[in-house]
Amino acid sequence: MAVFYFLNRDKIASIQSKGHMPKIFLSQAYIYNLIKPALPIMELLADRESKPTQSSVHEAKKFTTVLVLEDVAYWIKDNKVYSASILEDKIDGESTSVVDTMGMDEVELNKMIFIIDKLTEGANNDRSDSGNKEF
Repeated sequence: MAVFYFLNRDKIASIQSKGHMPKIFLSQAYIYNLIKPALPIMELLADRESKPTQSSVHEAKKFTTVLVLEDVAYWIKDNKVYSASILEDKIDGESTSVVDTMGMDEVELNKMIFIIDKLTEGANNDRSDSGNKEF
C-alpha cells in the first residue's frame, strides 16, 4: 500500500534546512480512511471462494445433473456414469444402464470425456480421494 505525503516547496525547503522530517503517525483508522473510496471496487474484484451453505449441500444431495445428448440422457451417481434413452421428453427408466468405457474406441472415449466434463463442470469437490484415511 502506498501512502503519499504532499508538501509545498517552501515547506520542503524549511524541513531540509532544519535537517529532520516530521514523523507521520499511521493508524488503522487513518489508513482505512485513505482506502475507503476504493473498497467497493476492491470488493468487486476480489475472488471469493463460496462457502458451502446448508441449502447448497441439500441441493447437491437431492438433485442430479443430467446431460441430454442425441436422445440419450447421461448422469453421474455413486462415481458411475449412467445412460438412458429419452422417450417423449422423459427418461426411460427401463433403459437405464451403467456406461461401460472399457470397450469404447477413441471417438466414443472422447465423447464420454466431454460428457463427464460437462456433468462435473462447476463441482468444487469431485471426491477423487479413496476415502481411506490410512493412505
